[in-house]
Amino acid sequence: MRLLPIIVCGVLLFTAGACESSSDNSDTPDAGDTDSASDGDIDTDTDTSNPPGGLAVVPGIGIGDLRMGMTYGDVKALIGPYTTKLAFARIAYLDYQELRLKVVVTSELDLDVNDQSKVIALGALPGGEFSGQPLPGSSRSAIEDQFGAPSEESGGFVFYAAGFSCQYENDQAIAIGVFDAYELKPDPPEMKLATE
Repeated sequence: MRLLPIIVCGVLLFTAGACESSSDNSDTPDAGDTDSASDGDIDTDTDTSNPPGGLAVVPGIGIGDLRMGMTYGDVKALIGPYTTKLAFARIAYLDYQELRLKVVVTSELDLDVNDQSKVIALGALPGGEFSGQPLPGSSRSAIEDQFGAPSEESGGFVFYAAGFSCQYENDQAIAIGVFDAYELKPDPPEMKLATE
């Protein structure tokens, strides 16, 4: 589970624009499809379809209608193909520039994605139409007032076990990552031999 924060750091670095395009897709997604969210605590029962405020950021669940574990084929059906891609070691960072959205998938292919690739994280960037909390542009104090202190912090990134992370610059969130909720286990169980 310690790999999850590393992957999410990659998502946030990519979402902040550290690694832009390595591959262009000629079709751009339709930015007219939007979704909604709750404006308070994490609510997994919130209807996120066609909101007035934008794509709903729901920690531990997803952004808009995009959910952890869905396939890239499902993503394409909802918002179209990505505009740019960075892929390595069976992880691909897909950029939806018009939506200011990033989608991270695992793939059976080393340097590419296919329709069976699975969503493991999502990223929301400033300039996108998002609703819910937390949001890009929010102050660190506002996020901590609502969600409390982060579960982990490393190099400008904070991680919440509830399933989201923030990258801060001058105490303003410049990117929000959403991923499956997790449980910190600082004292892992004793390892066993493979023959047991």
